[in-house]
Amino acid sequence: MTNREALKKATEMLTKAGIDSPQLEAEVLLRYTLSCTRAQLLSNWHEKMSIKEKTAYYDYISKRTNHVPVQHITNEQEFMSLKFHVTADVLIPRGDTEVLVEEALRLIKSERLAKVADIGTGSGAIACSIAYYSPARVWAVDCSRAALAVAAKNATGLGVASKVIFLTGDLLNPLAQKDITVDLLAANLPYIPCKEIDNLQPEVRMEPIGALDGGPDGLGIYRALLPQVETVLKSGGWLLMEIGYDQGAAIKSLLAEFGIIDISVLKDYAGHDRVVKGRKRE
Repeated sequence: MTNREALKKATEMLTKAGIDSPQLEAEVLLRYTLSCTRAQLLSNWHEKMSIKEKTAYYDYISKRTNHVPVQHITNEQEFMSLKFHVTADVLIPRGDTEVLVEEALRLIKSERLAKVADIGTGSGAIACSIAYYSPARVWAVDCSRAALAVAAKNATGLGVASKVIFLTGDLLNPLAQKDITVDLLAANLPYIPCKEIDNLQPEVRMEPIGALDGGPDGLGIYRALLPQVETVLKSGGWLLMEIGYDQGAAIKSLLAEFGIIDISVLKDYAGHDRVVKGRKRE
């Protein structure tokens, strides 16, 4: 079986399984199997696959027909033009979260912020991206040791391990216990209402439930976070939190209750509310 024939058959299998973009995903998994670029694949369309390659490829395709995310098969995801290692222990980084990172980098540069905390770091996508693209020192917090192991591997792989400090614990407690204060708090915490979890795509439901379920209205964990901000965020410091597309008004009101000022909501690339931004009163 040639590479082209294998791709054709795999595309048909993914199409039958109802996978979006079946040809693209079949090609991604073929390139992963062969450890080649797209240009290399195209120049070797008619090359025959070895039995080992064919077996591995259709094992990956079988997993994908069962809606295992491509990223859990390849253990890779690109974010902020960087390659991140991902596993089933962490939320797969999404492009929408880049809005939060880009705003954090803008604030760090314009206001010369030196200390940042990423709460619920997961794969470390936010923390490592900020450390990679700025001079800031970053504290990355998560309650999952498995997630922190993934994040630490990414920090090492991206060459920022000396700039990112990993702490295990709940929300801001690990920082408060060490009397650490920061200039900017970033958080991409679970914000999906629990009643909507069952309606998510099968691939999304395979990700850690603790990284998705935000309680009855999706804002339960943010309500737990906000009372702790006073202790950890410096006066005049910034708070950036990722939110759901329909949570802008509710989260703005919630931040105001806790004395956060200069509140605004940033849109994602599709024009939906995605990040709430506010500043602690000086």
